Amino acid sequence: MKKNILTASILSALAFNAFAAAPNAPVLLEQYANYTNKGFVTVSGEAGAYNTLVKRVDVVDLPVTWSPAFSGDTATSWQLLINGEVVTSGTGAGGNAVVPITSGGLKEIVVRVCNDDGCTDSATDTMIVSDTDGSHLQPLGAQVDSANINYAQSQDQIVGTYFVEWGIYGRKFFVENIPANNLTHIIYGFVPICGENKSLKDGNASGWSVLQADCAASQDYELVIHDMGAAFWRQNGAEKAMKLDGKAVGYGEVGAGNFGHLMALKQGNPHLKIIPSIGGWTLSDPFYAFTDKANRDTFVASSKEFLKTWKFFDGIDIDWEFPGGGGANTALGDPVNDGPAYVALMQELRAMLDELSAETGRKYELTSAIGVGWDKLQDVDYAAAAQYMDNIFMMSYDFYGAWGSETGHQTALYCGAHVEADKCAGTGEFGPSSQMDKTAADYAPAGRPEYTVANATRLLLQQGVPAKKLVVGAAMYGRGWTDVQMVDGSPIGAVGNHVSNSENNPLVAEGGEGTAVDQAAWAWEAGIMDYRGALKYLEANQNAKYVWDEQAQASFIWDDVKNTLITLDTPQSIAAKGVFLKEQGLGGIFSWEIDGDGGDASQRTLNAMNQAVGNPVGITNWDTIDHGYNILSPQQNQIIDIANTASLSFNIYNLEGDIEEVFAFVNSNKVIVTPLPSDCQIHGPMIACNNEVKVYNVTGADYQLGVNELTINVVYKDGPLIAKSITLFGKDSTQFTPDYRVDAGYDQSIEHHFMSGTHTINLQGSALYQPTMNSEFIPVPSDTEIQWKALTPNAPSISNANSFNASIDIPAWVAPGSCEAPFPVAETRQFEYQLNVADSVDSMIVTQQQTILPVPCQPPTPTPTITPTPMPNGFIAGVTKVSNGDIVNYAGSCFEAKNNPGTWETPKVGSWFWDEVACDGVVVTPTPVITPTTTPPDQVVMICGKLVTIPGGMPIPVVTCAPSPTPSITITPIPTPTVTPTPVACVEACESTWDSHATYNKGDTVIVAGKTYVASWWTQGEKPGTTGDWGVWKLVK
Repeated sequence: MKKNILTASILSALAFNAFAAAPNAPVLLEQYANYTNKGFVTVSGEAGAYNTLVKRVDVVDLPVTWSPAFSGDTATSWQLLINGEVVTSGTGAGGNAVVPITSGGLKEIVVRVCNDDGCTDSATDTMIVSDTDGSHLQPLGAQVDSANINYAQSQDQIVGTYFVEWGIYGRKFFVENIPANNLTHIIYGFVPICGENKSLKDGNASGWSVLQADCAASQDYELVIHDMGAAFWRQNGAEKAMKLDGKAVGYGEVGAGNFGHLMALKQGNPHLKIIPSIGGWTLSDPFYAFTDKANRDTFVASSKEFLKTWKFFDGIDIDWEFPGGGGANTALGDPVNDGPAYVALMQELRAMLDELSAETGRKYELTSAIGVGWDKLQDVDYAAAAQYMDNIFMMSYDFYGAWGSETGHQTALYCGAHVEADKCAGTGEFGPSSQMDKTAADYAPAGRPEYTVANATRLLLQQGVPAKKLVVGAAMYGRGWTDVQMVDGSPIGAVGNHVSNSENNPLVAEGGEGTAVDQAAWAWEAGIMDYRGALKYLEANQNAKYVWDEQAQASFIWDDVKNTLITLDTPQSIAAKGVFLKEQGLGGIFSWEIDGDGGDASQRTLNAMNQAVGNPVGITNWDTIDHGYNILSPQQNQIIDIANTASLSFNIYNLEGDIEEVFAFVNSNKVIVTPLPSDCQIHGPMIACNNEVKVYNVTGADYQLGVNELTINVVYKDGPLIAKSITLFGKDSTQFTPDYRVDAGYDQSIEHHFMSGTHTINLQGSALYQPTMNSEFIPVPSDTEIQWKALTPNAPSISNANSFNASIDIPAWVAPGSCEAPFPVAETRQFEYQLNVADSVDSMIVTQQQTILPVPCQPPTPTPTITPTPMPNGFIAGVTKVSNGDIVNYAGSCFEAKNNPGTWETPKVGSWFWDEVACDGVVVTPTPVITPTTTPPDQVVMICGKLVTIPGGMPIPVVTCAPSPTPSITITPIPTPTVTPTPVACVEACESTWDSHATYNKGDTVIVAGKTYVASWWTQGEKPGTTGDWGVWKLVK
């Protein structure tokens, strides 16, 4: 009987094995809620506090659920694969898991179930994890002007430019318009620092108010983003950023705005470096507090967090205008302490960037844009700072401009003939002073040479700055004056009115609104015109002439009928800068700013910049070794059991170059690293060690509870050392408590923009927990304590607050509009709610937009017309004489005189000589227009540094200049019927002791053109002989 039973059992087993098979495929469940808007950075709006709207995480937790097959053989184990790699596994058939994701991009998800007879995979599901390095984006489509010729970039020379946040508005210049192939660096202007920022408040009150709202949740000296709508919230331009799954980036997703498009631009141009410029002219005030190390520490820490949040940036650029003073806020500046603070800031930023490089394996650049006049350079030891910096961007432009009446080349390479030899070289009366007090007006240890590119370069090299770190600046705009009174036949070095209104004036559009007001002008500030606008001005005005100053190696446009002068860079002046930078061994060239470029291919300044550094025509392709490695295991933020850590292995792959040594530290303590045999087995998709994957064992490590830092260092045989850090979380299995993961959300498909009543918003929460050390996360037990609560005061109350599925009723939020604009931009408000599960929390924000109701327009009540009595108090430049306290009207506003203005001191806001006042009792009359006397179109040439007008029809004479400290210029005559040319003799400058940059007080005397003048009060920049009978300078009889 027993024998028969045994035989039956054997037959039964054989029959079972005959039909055994791998499990049937599991089914991945609908994952929309889990897969939507997953990313390392999330943004929740464009208006409000930056630190509230922008959130960053190091790890994205991805919940995955599946249903085991209902039939077939039973699974005994399961694995979850992301992009072909096993990321987690378990016993049985499973059903859910939470995967920690540490990189962005397209993720292919597969669940594999196995038993002793084999494995079966589910169908593949896909999702996008966004990251600010742009890894989830396709390359951005280009809309580049065809006048930009492709030039292949060199790794030895910088070709950079500024792209400004606000350029998308009036200028309508978008990221898609940037000729990225023709650049090595894009400098993004500007990133603000939180603080008082009085310079911005005085110049742009509305912009200051926005910045204060941006900084509401930040400390002073932390970084924020000024225009978050432009930067990351809205869709800018015609090209949409596309995700790797073929879908366009949506409103408010990472990938929108300037930032998102720059991320996508780098995907197609991996050679490109994009650097945020911090500060700028009206945003430099907080820098002056950096003499306090505590403030620098706050700033440096915030800069690191900024780079960890916006990973497409490649470093930090500091635009402090200016250490020592002389910036927009004249009350700020410490010539003694600002320079050392600048050097210390560079040292501390470099240490931070090196620390970040060790964490990420990337190289970060540290650069700075600096003023290069002698008075700016003497306040900083740039050689001491340069040791920590990659490049110094020399702002070798704005040497002269409409802030002063004296004209000059705004970006000259050398001195023009109108500059006397001592002034040019910084010798003689302009030479070094013996004054040792840095706060004294006559402090000038290196002299006071003329502002030129050559002098700036010389002073920096004399300080000891390496030539290769200096990058020359070019201007994609012009600076100009009207009503220029020429001196000795030349508009350069003459006196002209500031360009401050639009009447008969191509340099500025009425109201400063740009194309919406005067599309042909391309003018955005008083006295400034985009380069493309200057080209149009030259084309549209027959009396305007392009003039090349051979001695200064500089360009300008001169209109002798409108007496208008525009000084600017052109391809000719940029070519001269290219010759100079090659001779000096400098690091390249950059421009302010890319949206100003224009013209055909021969006129484009960016084309000229590439030619200047010797770049060939072609496509940029930097196919070089980039030393680095990736860590396969352990993963970032992995949990380790400190009660059982005899050893820990890590795998590195994607090696570039031959490794000489690998060593590691755990919590700053060096540990033993032993390479495992080459035939070792690796869990996961890697089957064995080979030349691309190496495995090392770490022993002797002293792990601790909480955060542990494992730093792995790889030394390559050709020299470089690369270091990366992995964060490990230590837990003790003998003292383990369950770990919870809570997720708070809501149904975002509900419309929050409605006109009446209330709308119900469904709050949607979930939670998983880990019951034992290293076990899988599973749904929390049904008796777990759950609590929703509102964190925002006066937020709508919560229904069913002790359930994952709660709700709130949001009332309508309406406001009246205006009859002119029934639907203006609405405000938004936010309500923050928190989900608490067993003392673990997560929070989320519900945003509601205000509804603007239309308002019918009512006919206006007629107002009786009162005809004012004219008063003779309109100001006419060069004519009107006033005394202190007199009130005049000018350009539609009223001003009270102070500090004894001269006839050429035109009233304007912020002037030393005028205060704007109410027009009580003053009839505002239009400022009279002085019509210039027209002259026939003649030929204009520079002869011996002077503009000489040759009457129409007459030949240009051959002139040999008299001997002088400056080169002579020979003009070749135009072929005409035989006419005996009349030589034009050069006139040497008469003796002069007046200096346009010096300050004179009452009683000071100077000599100009052999005549002696005495100052009646304090003055600077007003030339004797031009101020009139009532002006500051009196002729000594």
